[in-house]
Amino acid sequence: MGAAGPSLKLPVLKPLPDENTDAGAMARLFIAEVAYPLNGDLQEARREMDLMRCVLENRLKHSKDFGADQYSTNISQIISASRGSVQFQGFENYPIIADQQKQNILEKQKAASGDAGYDQAGYINFINAATAAATSIPPVDPTPQGLYFWVTTGTALPSGQAVLWQSVGGNSFYTWNRPKPSHGHHEKHGHHKHASPFPGEATPQPCPQETLTQTMSPRRSTKYERPV
Repeated sequence: MGAAGPSLKLPVLKPLPDENTDAGAMARLFIAEVAYPLNGDLQEARREMDLMRCVLENRLKHSKDFGADQYSTNISQIISASRGSVQFQGFENYPIIADQQKQNILEKQKAASGDAGYDQAGYINFINAATAAATSIPPVDPTPQGLYFWVTTGTALPSGQAVLWQSVGGNSFYTWNRPKPSHGHHEKHGHHKHASPFPGEATPQPCPQETLTQTMSPRRSTKYERPV
């Protein structure tokens, strides 16, 4: 019987942040909204997550324009916002997550645990990237107007005032051609440094600054045959 070959050393799978924190809400949203890259480009997946973080940070500054209370103080309230229409499909009752989005997250976690027959190391790095994007210093918004929307590429415009900035991975990101500024809400979040780079990868591209919209279209609701 021949000697066994060297075993592949897997990265350490970090636990997701507590679901009752902003970081926990963001990490789970990123896992649900970003498709696992079939080409293995986890740097691009991390960049998608950073751009989504920019959207959430910008919306917090103008929460009443995005289905949340005018005096919202945390990103969890932005993620679960549903006044007028649901902003992020499946997360409107967060920390309760709708079945489809919950299953998507669980399938990716299962792949990271090695039980699904997929690229375990890749999925571990994917889950860890979501945690890093949610817990790092907020990234710099790459646009002068600011990013305020994302939708699955190829779906309807999120708002009549949304202006396409760029498509990254499976999502398209938009700025907001805002007619006039909101009033009465504090702007706690000023200029931020870049988020920490994905472990072992180059520093992600900066994320757009501030631009909003009125009512966002629901987030993706596609069924997945594999954890994407």
